[in-house]
Amino acid sequence: MTRWVQYVSQGERRLGFAVGDRVADLAGVRRAMAFRRGHRGARLDRLVERVAPRELSELLALGDLGTALVGEAQDWLAGLGAGESAELVRDGVLRDLASLSYAPAVSPTATVYCVGFNYAAHAAEAGASVSAHPELFIRGHESLAGHGQPIVRPAVSEMLDFEAELAVVIGTPCHRVAAPEARSFVAGYANLNEGSIRDYQKHSPFPTAGKNFPASGSMGPWVVTADEVPDPQDLTITTTVDGEVLQSAHTSDMIFAVDALVAYISEFTVLQPGDVISTGTPSGIGFRRTPQRFLRPGETVAVEFSGLGRLENPIVAEPDTEGARA
Repeated sequence: MTRWVQYVSQGERRLGFAVGDRVADLAGVRRAMAFRRGHRGARLDRLVERVAPRELSELLALGDLGTALVGEAQDWLAGLGAGESAELVRDGVLRDLASLSYAPAVSPTATVYCVGFNYAAHAAEAGASVSAHPELFIRGHESLAGHGQPIVRPAVSEMLDFEAELAVVIGTPCHRVAAPEARSFVAGYANLNEGSIRDYQKHSPFPTAGKNFPASGSMGPWVVTADEVPDPQDLTITTTVDGEVLQSAHTSDMIFAVDALVAYISEFTVLQPGDVISTGTPSGIGFRRTPQRFLRPGETVAVEFSGLGRLENPIVAEPDTEGARA
């Protein structure tokens, strides 16, 4: 089992893996390992650069080598004594998860494919018909915040909505695969809050405008490896706002299952390591409630899938700009 964590330290994105209630910086661990094996100076720097990616997409692109690098680092840490572990804590190689500044659990170079109306009850509440094929759109990396980071309600709208979605992270290049083999191309899974600016979403037949405001959604806190999720269609889903349950469902209710989505998207594109498929939200969204229930500054929204942890974000207002609504 591995939980991959993207976080920010001294202004730089870092890649680590969870060790209990701490995160181990992959580059830092590999540096410590190489140093204790006698490597120094430029040789040490080159070695660490080669075997310690700082983005999950880069690690996944290494395939079996990346898996081996992480496994070796995990085994090395497990064999350390208390004093040696304390030294890594002092050096910042091991950090408490609670102290992290989390980055979104998706690499900046990744493509995020989002699926609309993938739960029958959600399609029904929206008055939408069920399509014969998945309805897809793209989100940019900048539209997603990390765990614990603010989700921003833009100054031009008060219609910021929540959408709990299971995120599927691709592990190996994937093109025109059959559904029965599709899950073998999946590296892991994560929580995703597919925040939507509903009035902008309705400006055209295509939802892109309402789905790409900066930091209007979130993904994290980490990516859990696929070996810890034997059946992605057997997960509970919960969304809460300040502790109030607003979405409660099960991934078995998906119209298009994970394997079907991977197979379909790989028909028209080559899915790359680190790419994300956000699999759609169940019913209970704020836009379809009576009265409507949108996220307000000062509230905290949380998305949970069983076995994947809790993705939690405070809601803040974007500072007003000239011409924006109050």
